[in-house]
Amino acid sequence: MSEAGRGHARGMPNNKSRGASRSIAGEERGAEKRSRILQRLADEVLLTGLDAASLRPLANAIGTSDRMLLYYFPNKETLVTSILGCIVQRMLTILDERLPSKRLLDSEEMLRTLWRSLREPRVHPYMQIWLELAAHAARGKEPHRTVGASIAKGLIDWIAVRLSLAKRDQRREAVSVLTRLEGMLLLDAFGIETRVPRSRERRKPVP
Repeated sequence: MSEAGRGHARGMPNNKSRGASRSIAGEERGAEKRSRILQRLADEVLLTGLDAASLRPLANAIGTSDRMLLYYFPNKETLVTSILGCIVQRMLTILDERLPSKRLLDSEEMLRTLWRSLREPRVHPYMQIWLELAAHAARGKEPHRTVGASIAKGLIDWIAVRLSLAKRDQRREAVSVLTRLEGMLLLDAFGIETRVPRSRERRKPVP
């Protein structure tokens, strides 16, 4: 081969590199499509509830086939876990809007802020899903129990870094805040009115 021919060959991608490029592009398109499908699945579950999160009804609801869902989510456990992960990320985005990480609160103000946020109409579907998840987890159902534990730990961490406490006390107090919040959510689901008293409403200790 002439020098010019060799230079031309060096300047052109070979079949292997072209194949690799096509593979990467295909993977990116596949990831984008999976993400779009997942967002639509999350919308559907927020609308109809967690009990409706089974393969064929979800496929029908978003206008695709169950074979297509199985291509991106090989089993029901992966499907449910992925949908819940998507829903949690949306929920955390809403909470981040209300309380950025740089804003620190004491535990009482944290509880009040979270309670106000969770009572917003746009957040109500997320709380319904959370209560459904807790019910399934209480029965030992998987992946609900494992996913629920992961979400709870994430919420504890989210609360802890926003508490105006020494680092060694943040996690303990975050667990306390989440425990109180969960109790309030449960009572609210039963139609029992509850609220977080403001500091001036709290009883003074009896001497």
